[in-house]
Amino acid sequence: MDLDRITITKRRISPVDTKVEFFSSKKVDLKDKTCILVDDIIASGSTAGTAIEYLKSKGMKKAFWVMTHPEVTDIKRLDAMYEKGLFERIFIADTIALPRDYFVPVPASKLIAQLIYNVHTDESISDYLV
Repeated sequence: MDLDRITITKRRISPVDTKVEFFSSKKVDLKDKTCILVDDIIASGSTAGTAIEYLKSKGMKKAFWVMTHPEVTDIKRLDAMYEKGLFERIFIADTIALPRDYFVPVPASKLIAQLIYNVHTDESISDYLV
């Protein structure tokens, strides 16, 4: 899609210490940009929160999250982050209902059904993995 991308990784140094690192293959100008953070899971929001604070320090204007699976462990932290304006919305698969307006459920059932059908009929699923 030829979009600018920054990769953010989290390494667990110990059970109580993590390190978040940021990588980009080229210089990315974030001034007044809207960013989409994509992650596989959301628990407390600490990693995404650290990422958003970093991106805001580089000029980012707005942030949206896309998380495939919500496994929220600290809703109060997410509420505080939302109230501080660290993100606009969090898009999540509709597999778990969450009690906040900033969560936007995205239907996943048709996609899952199609993947199951393709696997069952020995058809390719590569188009869905791009």
